[in-house]
Amino acid sequence: MHQKVALDGPGGRYHRPVLVDIAACAASAAHVVNQRLRRRGPWSQGRAGYADVSLTKCGHRRPAFTRRTAHTAYRKEIDMTVFPFPDLDGQKEAEYKVFPINLTRMLLHTQGQTLPYLKFALSFRNAKIPPLVRERVIVRVGAVAGCEYQLVQHKTEALRTGTSQELLADLVNPGHQQFDDPALTALVIYVDSLVTNIGAQPEALDAVRKHFSDNQVAEITLLAGTYVLCAAFLKSLQVPLDDGPVDWAAADANVRRVTL
Repeated sequence: MHQKVALDGPGGRYHRPVLVDIAACAASAAHVVNQRLRRRGPWSQGRAGYADVSLTKCGHRRPAFTRRTAHTAYRKEIDMTVFPFPDLDGQKEAEYKVFPINLTRMLLHTQGQTLPYLKFALSFRNAKIPPLVRERVIVRVGAVAGCEYQLVQHKTEALRTGTSQELLADLVNPGHQQFDDPALTALVIYVDSLVTNIGAQPEALDAVRKHFSDNQVAEITLLAGTYVLCAAFLKSLQVPLDDGPVDWAAADANVRRVTL
């Protein structure tokens, strides 16, 4: 459903359409809309002005523009969509607390899949590949897939598991593939090939097998594919960024206590 909102701009009045979801009437949904407009909207902070959102009757959101210039006033009209978080009942609230981030909350739209997904994704923390390799694979997937959410959650963990700040900067640069360590170069090229082709090229597989055992290559492949899936979910449903990275030690403890 679209609601036309009249705004005063240079040269007279104009209208800006805002696409709203009537079902997302809860205050939490209004918070998500605010995040989306502030971060991505044409009047986002850091540009010529900014937008705020108020919840009006029937779930409509009305943008209240507080500062404009001639440039922003005549920008092209954009329809904005927001995919809402689900309402949380008692059971979903308990599942959310197992791993309390926005990804988990959006996963709770599904029926019976949230905890199994979390258990599977976090099982890589007990894999054969070392934590150093695991986090390098994850941040590389996030960089190549253009998934900021994954980078926010995993860059600090990459640093904690032994990657230097300088090396991390190269890992999150999709254009950088050559490293002093031949094993890391082979790993990065393999992950890049897997992400961009949805399946690594044979030459990339041959190269990575020179530095990692077959067991490790299988885990690297499954790990990278899992985070490609995760990136697709996060980006497609526009899951908003969390305030910061999760407490991974607490998350590990919570997931170990869950019986599926």
